[in-house]
Amino acid sequence: MKCPHCWSEKAFLQPVEGWRKNLLWMLLFVPLKCHHCYHTFTVTWFSTLGQTLEPPPLPPPAPPEQPQKPSRAAIAWAQQNESLGQQIAGVGSAVADRREKIES
Repeated sequence: MKCPHCWSEKAFLQPVEGWRKNLLWMLLFVPLKCHHCYHTFTVTWFSTLGQTLEPPPLPPPAPPEQPQKPSRAAIAWAQQNESLGQQIAGVGSAVADRREKIES
């Protein structure tokens, strides 16, 4: 159904409750709401014949993302940092050895 405000084809049934629903039903009016500009309006029941009044179903959820493998640059960086960590650990053990010699 076309919206009279923006002329979009995205106007669908608007849920109405209470006395307003009964009044519109007795007068043969159908409440609609545009999903493009949010304009609410009513049209006669006869003008809705052959029109799609239900919104389209939601698309299925996207599949979960697969875990990414690390890039070559990330692998190289990790290897460099690993060797750097071993060098720092070696320096730390040398300092600990010197402290032990000094204390004894």
